Amino acid sequence: MRTPYDRCYSSKFLQVGYSQGMSFLAALLLLYMEPADAFMAFTNILTSSCFVNFYRMKMPEVKMYMYAHEKFFKEELPSLYSHFKKLGIHPEMYMVKWIMCLFCQLLPLDCTCRIWDFFFLDGDVAIFRTGLGILKLLEKDLLKM
Repeated sequence: MRTPYDRCYSSKFLQVGYSQGMSFLAALLLLYMEPADAFMAFTNILTSSCFVNFYRMKMPEVKMYMYAHEKFFKEELPSLYSHFKKLGIHPEMYMVKWIMCLFCQLLPLDCTCRIWDFFFLDGDVAIFRTGLGILKLLEKDLLKM
């Protein structure tokens, strides 16, 4: 069933359309906000962050974000970076999903909410720091694979 918010979103973001990750963002916002406020927060997230590039699948921009992640990954976790390279695991294989749902599918709600607080304070950089933090946390187990 379409709502007035669907129509508002559709008219404002014609070039973006719908992506599965959006529902996770909207759902988390609706847990803590009234629908109108959640809609405003949702549209602000989409217009003031890297999300619009990922939802539109603007590949040059997405590749730029993946390149930046890969550079920091190589610097911060060189052993795991080499291991991933050897296995043919590229950042696009995990980071795109993490970014598009802002970690909602990956972590428990309380952890996700803390990451969102970090994101609202620091912006896009929080997403990539969190990604590296998760890799660091799982490094020992990932190196065994």
